[in-house]
Amino acid sequence: MVFAVVHTTAQTTQQAASPQTTKAPARADILRGEYGPDRANNDLLFYHLDVRVDPEKKLLSGKTTIRFRMLKDDTRIQIDLQRPMEVEKILLVGARSNEQVVAFFNRGTGTDLTAVFNQYLRHAAIPILELKFNEARGEVSYRWKVDEPNFAMPIRVGEKERWQIIRPTTAWQTMKSLLKKSEFAVATDLYFVDVSKL
Repeated sequence: MVFAVVHTTAQTTQQAASPQTTKAPARADILRGEYGPDRANNDLLFYHLDVRVDPEKKLLSGKTTIRFRMLKDDTRIQIDLQRPMEVEKILLVGARSNEQVVAFFNRGTGTDLTAVFNQYLRHAAIPILELKFNEARGEVSYRWKVDEPNFAMPIRVGEKERWQIIRPTTAWQTMKSLLKKSEFAVATDLYFVDVSKL
């Protein structure tokens, strides 16, 4: 079992949109994906919002403190991060810096996630998965368009019921696929990314 406290600090200069009851929610409104294992595997014990509003600057800033208990041993938890908010830092119990948080996850996963954390925590733009299709040759080329040069995050692509995991970097790679451009999907309900089909 794992017990931790996560602190998040975020700010935005965008004004909230007027509520609409008839319009279907956009992907960005679904809080980084549907309810799945990474959300179901924790018991929320405490949730506190500390919000500051500056009307003159049209600025909303603050801190969210979350205390939760993992129901089963795991190294992943999904936290709601809507696109208008800019995350400045995430701290765990006993952690004094973002570097310590990254080191914690690197040890737990056995993978160097430094560039992934840097992209999400230090840059405003979210990763874009660029795809180029050559249907005549049955090929799909792919790469990440990001600010971090060493960004290399695996992602599920292909058909929804039969996802395959690819490991894009910032350099173009090519895979075989019999799917047409209109049929080739990306699991955007599981990842906070954008997709560009070129």
